[in-house]
Formats: sequence, C-alpha cells, structure tokens
Amino acid sequence: MKLQNNRAEKEPLKILVWQTAFLGDLVLTSNLLLNLHKNFPNTEIWLIARPFSLELFSSLEWLKIIPFKKRILENIQLINFLKKLRIPLAISPHRSLRASLSLFLAGIEKRVGFDKAEGSFLYTDVVPHRWGIHEIERNLLLLKAIGGEIYTKKTFLPIDEKILSYVADKFKIKDPAILIFPSANFKPRIWKASYFAEVIEYLKR
Repeated sequence: MKLQNNRAEKEPLKILVWQTAFLGDLVLTSNLLLNLHKNFPNTEIWLIARPFSLELFSSLEWLKIIPFKKRILENIQLINFLKKLRIPLAISPHRSLRASLSLFLAGIEKRVGFDKAEGSFLYTDVVPHRWGIHEIERNLLLLKAIGGEIYTKKTFLPIDEKILSYVADKFKIKDPAILIFPSANFKPRIWKASYFAEVIEYLKR
C-alpha cells in the first residue's frame, strides 16, 4: 500500500494504532507496530495506549505515544487532539466502542477494525475477527487489510539488565531460568492448570 500525501509536503504522513487494553495485549500489538514501521519507514507511527506504554516502548524512537487513562474529559480532549493531527489512517486491534467511536468522531478518513468490535459499523474497513489463532496472527490481518507485508512475527520485549539482575538476586537464581506466571487479571483469561503442567513438563524435558 502506498499512502498518498495530499497535504503540504512538509507535513509527515501518519498512521495511528489504538490499543488501550492490558499490558499483555500491548506487548502482542508490538508486532503490528514493528511491521507498520517496516512497511512505512518514512511515516509517523502513533499509538494510543495506557500510560505504562511510555515505559514499555521508551526505546522505540520512531514511535509517538499518546498515553490515555480512559476518562471522559480526557477522551474529549483526545478526539480534539486527533482532529488537529489530521491522521489519514487508523488501525484498532482493540474492540471497544470507545475506540471505534473516538476514531470516527476524530474524522480519520480510513479506519480499520474487526467485525466483532463494538460499533464496527463506524469503521470504513472491517476485518473478520477469527478465534483459534494467535493474537499476533489476528492483528496481522489488520496489516494485510491495508496491503502491508509481514516482515516479522516477533514481538518487542525490552530487556533491562538491571531489572534482570535484581530479580536473579532477590530469588537467588544462579542458572538460566524460565518464569511461569499461571494467572491473569481476570478469570476468563487464566489458562487451565493442566495446560501449565504440560508446558512445564515439556520444558523440563
């Protein structure tokens, strides 16, 4: 896909990604961000996400982040800010009504989202939301919808050596280790204990 810039030559092209879900969702969305940057290296990539995104993606110099706490007044201010940015393309892996409505009210010309999103009729381009595939694969369907190529299926996982060293010291970890975290922020997201056990046995072997 070749983005057309019909505005002043000095004004850079922009692509906006809306993902205001939890940390894990944002890490998985990082693959979409990386692929967008590879496809459109001369385009500004903007991200609307929760405030922790600033720390998570601090080393991605090409990514412009709008931290968002999902408050009503803040939402109105965000819509007005997006209008001033004049973004021609927005992509939303997040399936909330807030996302689809805000992007519509911001007057973004091309809005790409999933068909199972609340307010999906507000998108200009709707992509079938498929279950039974990895979240990265599902988000890449949004990339394909704008004609983008898949350059990587990896996610961005920042490594802070100081934090790794702190954790190793705190828990007296001397050898290479794998951390298993068998929980989630709410019950439907928690994997079955038997599945975790199977993975642990596989890793031990």
